[in-house]
Amino acid sequence: MTADTVGMPVMLGRMLTVYLAYLVAGKLGLLIPYVGSHIALIWLPTGIAIAAILRWGFISVIPIYLASFTVNFLTGAPLVLSVQMSIGNPIGPMAAAMLLQHFDFKSALDRMRDILLLLASVSTGMLITASSGVLALVMGGAIGKGEVLQAWFIWWLGDSVGALLILPLLLNLGRKEATVFWRYRLKILFGFVIFSVFDWYAFDFLKAQTGQLMWLSFLLLPLVIWAAMRYGISGASVVILGVSLSEVWAMANQRGLFFHADMHQSIFSLWIFMATMMIVAMMVVVLQARHKLSEKALRDS
Repeated sequence: MTADTVGMPVMLGRMLTVYLAYLVAGKLGLLIPYVGSHIALIWLPTGIAIAAILRWGFISVIPIYLASFTVNFLTGAPLVLSVQMSIGNPIGPMAAAMLLQHFDFKSALDRMRDILLLLASVSTGMLITASSGVLALVMGGAIGKGEVLQAWFIWWLGDSVGALLILPLLLNLGRKEATVFWRYRLKILFGFVIFSVFDWYAFDFLKAQTGQLMWLSFLLLPLVIWAAMRYGISGASVVILGVSLSEVWAMANQRGLFFHADMHQSIFSLWIFMATMMIVAMMVVVLQARHKLSEKALRDS
């Protein structure tokens, strides 16, 4: 996947799009911070950054850095700390994108090697963002030395899971997919509203009766599998992203499937749930692709 050659107006439009998308996603992500006001449970901007670099080239690094700096500065970080914290945010996604390109990654995710490559590249690139960001926080006195390991792990995993949630959607989102989503926008919105209400209130009642709700998350698997089979990886990504954001918001307000008195248990359970749902969706797409190839081979024989 390589960037195409375009004129200056188109390039500037793309850079503005990347800047605004990263900025909005970053501000939303920091509404539910975990460490201070700088480290979020899910950091979707990493996925936006990797997708922008893969689709539109390394020129996207410029708006990524500027947007990252803006997010940090608007959050209340001093000017110097904002500059330092933003250094790793374009470098990590750039490293992940370079790994994906080097090993011939296919965004359709219809091969098992592409799933493994995506997981490996994203987790490797986010080592840079986490290390650079936490180092800046320590140097700026925003966190103590005793918090370094925990902050680093939260940053790395939050960035990795955030990228995994949104990257397949952004890499496969085209005019056809956008048309389908727009056609069913009211149904999609209605489904998310119903799930959120049920997640916040009905599950609270059930939890009071049973004392445990986490097992109910498995009931979402058929929905994810259906979305992957019916609408491909883009449709499954929309479902998983919506459910994940709803769960994060619910947990931050001490509600939902994954809320537990032990916050660490809640966070790790939610991360595992989100990553598992995404991996299951990608594997369904791979199995469908193999099934279609087998059918074609039988017809041609």
